[in-house]
Amino acid sequence: MNNTRKESLLKKLNQKMLSLKYLVSEGSSSKPRMIGLAAVIFVLVLVLIFVLVLTVHSRKEPVDELLDATMAAAVEDIEPTITSDAIEPQPVGIPAEMGTICTDSLSICKDPGIDIDVEEYYTIGDRVEIHETKKVNGTLWGYTGKGWIRMDSVRMDDVHPANFDGTEIVSNGSSTVLGYGVVDLKALNVRIGPGTDYTKIKEIPQGIRYAYYEVSDEWVRIGDGWVSTLYFYVEGTAAEDATTGTITTNDLNVRTGPETSFKRVNSYMEGDSVEILAVVNGWGYTEKGWISMMYVKLPDPVYITGNATVTVGLNIREAPDPASAKINVYKEGDHITIIEVNNGWGKTDKGWINLDYVKYD
Repeated sequence: MNNTRKESLLKKLNQKMLSLKYLVSEGSSSKPRMIGLAAVIFVLVLVLIFVLVLTVHSRKEPVDELLDATMAAAVEDIEPTITSDAIEPQPVGIPAEMGTICTDSLSICKDPGIDIDVEEYYTIGDRVEIHETKKVNGTLWGYTGKGWIRMDSVRMDDVHPANFDGTEIVSNGSSTVLGYGVVDLKALNVRIGPGTDYTKIKEIPQGIRYAYYEVSDEWVRIGDGWVSTLYFYVEGTAAEDATTGTITTNDLNVRTGPETSFKRVNSYMEGDSVEILAVVNGWGYTEKGWISMMYVKLPDPVYITGNATVTVGLNIREAPDPASAKINVYKEGDHITIIEVNNGWGKTDKGWINLDYVKYD
């Protein structure tokens, strides 16, 4: 509101006040005086309202500026809202230990101790992180993030000269793979050193393939202990039962280990002649890898050393000859270990038996 307008309004207000004063002072009766008093009050109210309007209008812009400044300060003090989409997930990891898989086709299981419905595998040389371990029925299992695996097939980085359980083992600390081998015994002892005088750590099952890192006489060090090569076939070497056979089916799978769960790496065609360097649990090792002996025709029956089960009541004799003296008897179902073969006869810890009446494990 400009100054000219203000002056005009004040001038009109003064005129009204003079008129009211006249009415109050010149009135001859009480009634006109009451009317004049009411008019004065009414005018005073108008004046008060007018003054207030002028005051508020004159201070409007400073008030607005103060409000804007206050709001700005308040906004600066407010922390910005973070939506859930912008929040980074916090790592929950358990400190992991690194290790190397030392057997082929190691099953990755959903739960420790339950080796069924397996869809993924680790292979020899794969690097893994072990976040947690758990023992189930005497077997140590480790969780890798993908699932659970048997720890007896893992060589941990920080376990020299001790294995994952903390058992001290004899070792030169080498992590260089010298070769591979397969367990040729139903349950092969793993020891802390290269000899039967050393403490047994555990047992490993037949048919499992391991890398080995150290050799001492007839012993090799696998992932976390020593095993005897008498019951651990070192791939590439010719065993006493080495022979030659002919493939009887087309496109016979060659695998990295003696079981269908191992990776297929090659094949043989029907009629191919192959040298069988060793037989383990119904599988033969060739220069390409492992094949099922079900599809190999051998020129003559091949009698091998190893574990077997007696199929009938069987005489035990002093020498590999049916005319030799009988010294004992095996019962049907007895489990035996054949340590020597001679012209269809096998020698056990009790004597000689006819190998036509045993079934190899």
